[in-house]
Amino acid sequence: MGIVLTTAPMLTVGLGLGLGMVGAALADLTLGKVAHDHAGSASGLFNTSTQLGIALGTALTTVVLFDQLQVGPAAPR
Repeated sequence: MGIVLTTAPMLTVGLGLGLGMVGAALADLTLGKVAHDHAGSASGLFNTSTQLGIALGTALTTVVLFDQLQVGPAAPR
């Protein structure tokens, strides 16, 4: 359990910085080849996919963290 508590914050900060630096370039790369008449739909789909990925990643991280900490309603007593 100790390795998770020391590694998780560093991993979170590293991923946050990395995704922050890549996010704008990824949006430009992804939406750069879309025709102007489809730009609104493509932008909406890109943003929805990004938000869905963030939500699922947060949920998965939470499940793994609480499983490693062994707390909550399913924890052994």
